[in-house]
Amino acid sequence: RYVTETGNARVKRERVQDGYKLGQWVMVQRRRYRHGGLDADLSQRLSALPHWEWDPDQATWGDQFEAVAAYVGTHRRIPSGTSKLARWVNDQRFSHKEGTLRQARSIRLEAIPGWSWKNSHQRAWDEMFEVLGEYARRERHSVVPRSWMEGGHSLGNWVSKQRTAHREQRLTPEQIERLEAVRGWAWEARKG
Repeated sequence: RYVTETGNARVKRERVQDGYKLGQWVMVQRRRYRHGGLDADLSQRLSALPHWEWDPDQATWGDQFEAVAAYVGTHRRIPSGTSKLARWVNDQRFSHKEGTLRQARSIRLEAIPGWSWKNSHQRAWDEMFEVLGEYARRERHSVVPRSWMEGGHSLGNWVSKQRTAHREQRLTPEQIERLEAVRGWAWEARKG
């Protein structure tokens, strides 16, 4: 009845249906199935239910993956911002960074055209860091005037924002290390 009413078999743990703790019962059946303790007849009957998944996490992940792939197919870019898809994409990036994303999922994500493990903010930071590096190599220092433009980028403004972000402890250890490795880098703007 639940599948007929909802169109899916993703029963929440707390779901009570017709007075039965359906969510808990479903969870127990899935656990018994994973550990080889589920009766073959019951296993077949559950498998025959429309939309039944033994691993609902995998099914949900697959649905989100397909939605992202469709989005990229239409918009020619990875979802960003605060949409549900963008949050899911960022969750995958975080899991990958933490080493908790399954390798098979990483491989599938990397096959999406334009996929990057870095979000748009991180990619923008990296791009500006490269602009700073070019400036420092050419000028032999990284004392960038506040209003300095470099290749169409507001480099001086970006450098100032990095100093502010450092004072406010909003830079990652990696960003701090990278900036400090730039020739002539200083956390305080030089006067004069």
